[in-house]
Amino acid sequence: MTEEKNETMTKYNFYTLRIKNTEEVKYVGCTTKSVEHRFDHHVWTVHNTANDHFFIDLYVQWREIGIHNVYVHDEECSGEFATLEEAHRVEQSLIEKYNTYENGWNAYRALEDPGASKQITRDSMIRGGHYYFNKIRSRLRRQHIADAKLLVELDSTTDDNESARLQALIATNSAKIAMNTAELTYLKAKRKVGKLKAKEARLEFEISEVEKYIANY
Repeated sequence: MTEEKNETMTKYNFYTLRIKNTEEVKYVGCTTKSVEHRFDHHVWTVHNTANDHFFIDLYVQWREIGIHNVYVHDEECSGEFATLEEAHRVEQSLIEKYNTYENGWNAYRALEDPGASKQITRDSMIRGGHYYFNKIRSRLRRQHIADAKLLVELDSTTDDNESARLQALIATNSAKIAMNTAELTYLKAKRKVGKLKAKEARLEFEISEVEKYIANY
């Protein structure tokens, strides 16, 4: 008797952020929540200077054109999918359709698909904010682990050729560790500057609110 395979289906809703009056599509998104709930979260983030995402390209440009000049549109391709990768392919097709990477606010040409050969560039990941920071930090952790393993192998080998090979690998890995450590230091500094800017923006907003109150008192 053959057992039937039961796949868990998940509902994914696809949406676009559009400019009022022009109807220009600026962003493609995907969520397992309702589109209204996701849009409310976007609006909360675009206002929230304490949020790490406050200075991400999406929200910076949104504020520049005016927060109330953007609305959400529910795409008709929403539905149930067996895997996240299937949903990502649909999102990718929408990003390509509306060209929201080149002419919009999407940080990536597509989300990562394990079956794809797509390369994400450093610039596009920086546009994605903390994602790039975490990616570098994870890479650095793996390199330190690899370095420790190579040193153990080097210590236990008695073969000269194998020893030379391991030393070359250690030198290469050490160079990568140095490069990624420098990159991480740069990103930490950039994050501190971003938080200082956020505090400044929050104080300016509070001062402007007090001034409005005094002027109307």
